[in-house]
Amino acid sequence: MIFGSPVFYYGKRGNKMKEDSKKDSVKETILLVEDEESIGGIMKQALTENGYRVIVARNGEEYDKLISENLPDLAIFDVKLPEVNGLELIRELKKKYPGVPVIVHSAYDRIDGYDDVKQQIEHYLVKPTPLTELKAKVKETMSKYKKLKKTTIPMNIIVVDDEKEICDFLTKYFMDEGHSAKSALTAKEAIELVKKEYFNIAFLDIVMPEVSGMEVLIKIKEISPDTKTIMITGKLKDANFFKQLKQSGASECLEKPFNMKEIQKTLTFHGDAT
Repeated sequence: MIFGSPVFYYGKRGNKMKEDSKKDSVKETILLVEDEESIGGIMKQALTENGYRVIVARNGEEYDKLISENLPDLAIFDVKLPEVNGLELIRELKKKYPGVPVIVHSAYDRIDGYDDVKQQIEHYLVKPTPLTELKAKVKETMSKYKKLKKTTIPMNIIVVDDEKEICDFLTKYFMDEGHSAKSALTAKEAIELVKKEYFNIAFLDIVMPEVSGMEVLIKIKEISPDTKTIMITGKLKDANFFKQLKQSGASECLEKPFNMKEIQKTLTFHGDAT
């Protein structure tokens, strides 16, 4: 796995990829789902001081928005939330992103039912939890999953982009990581490859000549429904556009410019689900 890799910028008008070493530090992200503002604030401050990036959701609606925009390295859930059970959110998270580890932080000393969810929880912390214990469990879980990421099962990956240098760079990177990788510069070429062989994951640029990336996405999902599709786009901040991509079968979206830690993290989590 590559940590602290340079950020690569590129455009459609012949711009070459440029390295920006000043933006190579990407902190591990923790999604904290906690409705009590005071508790959430204390936990966020403590974990931020330990070097993590912490994003907070206070209810199910905020959770849905944050998880659609961020793929966390770790999620911490309270159980009792406004209008939704935190355990239901964990079940939903694990179904979509099985590689994201979960810690429960709750006032309840036990969980009744939800046996499937219990098996997928790394640690169950009962409030009030000492911050030293919280930090220790977070560090332990992060370390455990870093080791797991280094033993990811090799996959077959396709990169679809009309810029050859991007295709060449990403396919070489994936092959260096122990995966099989092929590239396609056109929609037609990509569709023909998908018809011939199964790909675990497809990295697809949303802006393609002649045929839109959205159309290529739909066609790939028709041919190979189980292929995870990672869209690379500069339009991710448009909520409606992101929703359209998800409805069309996109597994995740990466916003340009991206860095290699984001690529590796996305590859690992979606690879766990293939």
